[in-house]
Amino acid sequence: MQADAAVLIAELRRLGETALAEKLDRAQYGSTSGEILGDIGAALLQRAGLKAKLSDEARRAWDNLRAEVDRAYPGWSFRSLFTWRKR
Repeated sequence: MQADAAVLIAELRRLGETALAEKLDRAQYGSTSGEILGDIGAALLQRAGLKAKLSDEARRAWDNLRAEVDRAYPGWSFRSLFTWRKR
């Protein structure tokens, strides 16, 4: 997971998406797996349209990170559509 995060963070910085890159970077250092995966999942869900601008390698990293979150929390993206906007 860290290798995928590193690839994605580097690509986001290259594209000038520093706020998202920093958010993902900070999320890696959460205190619990739920905090880590939840923060990464929320960040990727909120900026899903950005995926189209990524390189092939970064797109694979994005998909791998989302898959990791989905393995830990099946159905998270559907539920998150209704909860993250309320924050």
